Amino acid sequence: AYPIPTYAGDTAVDAQLINWGWYRPTPAAAAQVLLQGPSRVLVPHAFAEGPPPEAWRSELHAALAPWPLEVRDLVEKTLATGRVVPHPVHEVEPGRLARGRIALVGDVAHQASPITGAGARMAMSDALTLASALGAEREVAPALARYASERSPAAAAVVASGQQAGRRFARLD
Repeated sequence: AYPIPTYAGDTAVDAQLINWGWYRPTPAAAAQVLLQGPSRVLVPHAFAEGPPPEAWRSELHAALAPWPLEVRDLVEKTLATGRVVPHPVHEVEPGRLARGRIALVGDVAHQASPITGAGARMAMSDALTLASALGAEREVAPALARYASERSPAAAAVVASGQQAGRRFARLD
């Protein structure tokens, strides 16, 4: 948990919002899976802004039980405001990064969980690898194929590391 500015950008201590995270995986039966080639996007079920459903509240209280009282109080006070906004985490495994004369880079090509802290780094690595491939090849299509073959394994590894880290924080039953 950490303080963040208000939506209007106010950073005064008494005006700041609190951001905290709870890893609650979506059961496979409840997830919508969108498939296109080897890529996959899991779109978790989420509640709208406001208090979470009572069943989730019970789960959250159970998850918080081992935490210090100050943490449990912070979460409870946040829930009491009724202004909880869920932020589902979407993870996209890299599929086809290039086809013909078109290449995908950054989040449009792959998305790792924010827990990896790698989004900007992955996009910059994509751009640098693409520029290098375009400089090394005479034709665009082979350059894009080279880019894709170099970046796909690295991007897949970062997405997998985020999924592995998430499993440390959440039950997957």
